[in-house]
Amino acid sequence: MADIHERYPLLGFGQAVIGPPGSGKSTYVRAMQSMLAKLGRKACIVNLDPAGEDEQGAAVSLKELLGLEELCAVHLVDSHYCTDPAKFISVLCTSLSTMLHVELPHVNVLSKMDLIEQYGRLAFNLDFYTEVMDLSYLVDHLTSDPFFRRHRRLHEKLAEVIQDYGLVTFIPLSIKDDETLKQVLNSVDKATGFCFGETGQNLSNLMSVAVGADFHFASTLAFQEKYVENEPHSVEEEALDE
Repeated sequence: MADIHERYPLLGFGQAVIGPPGSGKSTYVRAMQSMLAKLGRKACIVNLDPAGEDEQGAAVSLKELLGLEELCAVHLVDSHYCTDPAKFISVLCTSLSTMLHVELPHVNVLSKMDLIEQYGRLAFNLDFYTEVMDLSYLVDHLTSDPFFRRHRRLHEKLAEVIQDYGLVTFIPLSIKDDETLKQVLNSVDKATGFCFGETGQNLSNLMSVAVGADFHFASTLAFQEKYVENEPHSVEEEALDE
């Protein structure tokens, strides 16, 4: 490990980027490496997907990667699942299961947020999905469909398990928006402890992280205004009017 630490002295910190096919993992990796380079932070890539394409710039072997001291799992899921209540509950179950089995500090990301409403309208405000609020409302909305009504009890139990753990939240991400990528990076730096171990950190930034001042609410609100069309009536209200 001496050679790798000489080449990359801060390689004690890393991100394990995971997620289903098509969730934007490769795009995220390239964008994150570019941002880290702009910030003057050395970064390298290792591709652990045997079926995936070789990542340009990959420079670390799996043996070397296993020596990382601080690793954070970054789990990407496609944001369009928010437009389908059944699929969103499935995503929540997958995210929770991944967090419990991987046993690493974890950051869940809703990717492709700039495309979210191309697949349908959201039943609730965006923060309902990013903060995973009272899922009973989502179950009610889901079971208004006769196809899902007979499985209401199942969905209620799944929602209870997700909320009893209280672990799953999401950070919205658009690769085209550097500010959202910085938001993900800030969360990763907190999860790995990088922000406390890097000598070049500004004291005010450290204090902001330490007291949890960088809330995601403002970021989510900005996404709501930028990418989610405001409608006079929600999907739920329109369903009641019919």
